[in-house]
Amino acid sequence: MMNQFIPGVTRALMYDGGTYGLPEVQNFQLLFYRSDILERLDLEVPDTWDDVFDILPTLQENGMTMNVPKADYSTLFLEHGTDPYTQDGLKSNIFSDTGQQAFKLWTEMFTKYNLPIDIPAFFQHFRDGDIPIGISDFNTYVQLQVAAPEITGHWKVAPLPGIKQENGEVVRWSPQGLTGAMIMKKSEQKDKAWEFLKWWTSGEIQSRYAADMESFYGIEYRWNTANVKAMDSLNWPADDLKAIREQASWALNMPNVPGYYFLGREMDFAWNRTVFDGIPADESLEEAHLSLQREMDRRQRNFGIMGRSLNIPQITEPYVWEDTES
Repeated sequence: MMNQFIPGVTRALMYDGGTYGLPEVQNFQLLFYRSDILERLDLEVPDTWDDVFDILPTLQENGMTMNVPKADYSTLFLEHGTDPYTQDGLKSNIFSDTGQQAFKLWTEMFTKYNLPIDIPAFFQHFRDGDIPIGISDFNTYVQLQVAAPEITGHWKVAPLPGIKQENGEVVRWSPQGLTGAMIMKKSEQKDKAWEFLKWWTSGEIQSRYAADMESFYGIEYRWNTANVKAMDSLNWPADDLKAIREQASWALNMPNVPGYYFLGREMDFAWNRTVFDGIPADESLEEAHLSLQREMDRRQRNFGIMGRSLNIPQITEPYVWEDTES
């Protein structure tokens, strides 16, 4: 049943050995770029973050910049090999050596490299050409297809910039937004609900529903299914599908553990301390780590976990699409 979905996506629906939902729709992040502008500036599409920092001076010299969502710390941490928690789910892992490297890079993007902190309308800036490259999601993809006909053929998508490993592989781990289907514990029709969910999330039904929605209402109603077989059935342009599949292979959603809600809050506080207040990155991250750990310990006591491992699923290799297997 679960082999219909990318393992890194379903991780967010698992807890303590149980699965609490089935993926229905998933979002994705991609690198959007104006191919006409990059070609005019003689710039290559960046494959790694080092490549990004190489092209930034040329962009900035020409009054342009790049969009990197300020709140997305998780991609950089995962690309550096840092899960936010230890494998047992009981300890914060954000202050590890790789976590410190990721946090330093995250904050330096907005200090050392002077990326804009807030871009409320990336779509419009991308359309105008003053921000000809940036990270955004499926909604932006659809919006550009529908509402920016004047730049049709002048923009493309690529996988996210990653971290090159010693073996030459570029790691692009990133979480993907997800909506899921579930059965309530108090339901009196669990068996019927389960049969419905198996039918609804199947590749055949998801493909049919996606095709019907798009044929009736247009591409703006594209159904971004989480079923991998149905995903391939959508009428994507070949180059776009290649980029989407590459990035989807590196999907790795954050696990949920007792106290998880403190992670985003503390990372936001830590970023503010370093970027706005000038506190050294390691000091700021350590404070976030300690605060997160205190809340995790408190919740573990509340739930009576008492040191018992929660066995967070470990995803160490990207998903391999069936037709690419040797």
